[in-house]
Order: sequence, then C-alpha cells, then structure tokens
Amino acid sequence: MIPRVPSFEPRLLSRLSPLMRLSKRKLIIIACIGCISGLTAVEAGRFLVVDDPERSDVIVVLFGGLDDIREEQGLMLLRKGYAQDLILDVPDWTLYGQKEPEAAQNFLRTFAGDQVGHVHVCKFVSDSTRRELLEISNCVSSLAPAAHSAIIVTSNYHTRRALEIARRLLPQYHWSAAAAPDPQFKVNWWARSEYAKTFVTEWQKLLWWALIERWTVR
Repeated sequence: MIPRVPSFEPRLLSRLSPLMRLSKRKLIIIACIGCISGLTAVEAGRFLVVDDPERSDVIVVLFGGLDDIREEQGLMLLRKGYAQDLILDVPDWTLYGQKEPEAAQNFLRTFAGDQVGHVHVCKFVSDSTRRELLEISNCVSSLAPAAHSAIIVTSNYHTRRALEIARRLLPQYHWSAAAAPDPQFKVNWWARSEYAKTFVTEWQKLLWWALIERWTVR
C-alpha cells in the first residue's frame, strides 16, 4: 500500500504564496532593509554615548545616576591626572532627613583620599541640565577662575546631550565628556526594558534640545 503524502493546509499555502511569488531581487532588498534597520538601532544607542575625556583644567561631575557611579568616575579621572580640580554638583535639598551637600562632603571624605583637597562641592537648585550647567559655571568661575577647559562627567546615556548643552551655553570653555557606566542603559537598548525606557526618554530630550531649546540660547 502506497503511503499517503500529507498535503499542506490551504491556509498555510495562502500565507506562503506571497513570499513564494517574490523575486530573488526583492527578497535581497527586504533582507538589506532589515539589516540596515538593525544597524540603525545599534547606532542610535551608541550615538547617545560620548566617552572621550581630554586633559583639562577642571572636571565637572553632574548630579544624578545610580550608586555614585558619576562621582566614582570623576574621582578616577582626577587620580589619573586628567585635571587638577573636580567640582561635584549637588542639589541644595534634603533627602531622607539628610542634606545632599552634607552627604556629598561625607562621600568625598570617605573616597577621595589624598585628593580631597582638590574636590569641591557646588550647590544648585535647578531642575534641568541646562539650568544646572548655568549654575555650575558660577562655581567654575569662583573655584577655578583660570580654567579654559573642562571634562563633563555624567551617565553614559546622558553624555551626548550634556556635552551639546555645555558647548552651546558655555563656549568660553573647551568641553569634553566622560561616560559613567550607568546600569540603566547599554547601547544594545533593546535587550532589557529599563534600557529601552532610558533610550526612548533620552532621545526625546535630545530631540527637544536640538529642535527647540537650543535655539532659545542667546
């Protein structure tokens, strides 16, 4: 008895038929578009990160991030001789019963070691990177009046936008950036939900700065 060859379901054939009708050239084009889209996604995450610190007069550490990563990155650069002074930016508010400037001073006494005399705390009251940098400029002028160059230290995903804002607002300084490895973000932003959330939020802020806010700077 001849075995019966199973036939494809009509519904499955109807799904496959459009693909079967595609020419080899069209399939290659579709594959290329998919590859380009994937590469674009990778580059979009990598574009947010700028990590190329240059030897400068002062290091400026922006407030934020998790687990003191920004502060640790700034202190590492200071120990390696990237600058003579470090300015640690902290908000002038109280959190969990402790004032942030006092907490920053305690952190520095614990971790700065023999560099503690070269680290300074700068208070700010702003709620945006733009206003924060404007307040920091007063600290730089006061603590390092001869400074002409500065390294901005912030979380990896924030470096592109922070660097662009600093160069636009404070062109009297030559700026470079150092990226602190924040656990909330990696360039393969699609790998985890928190990476994707940070990616989308930061791109929204970067586009708002590039398209709207930067043109209001005089």
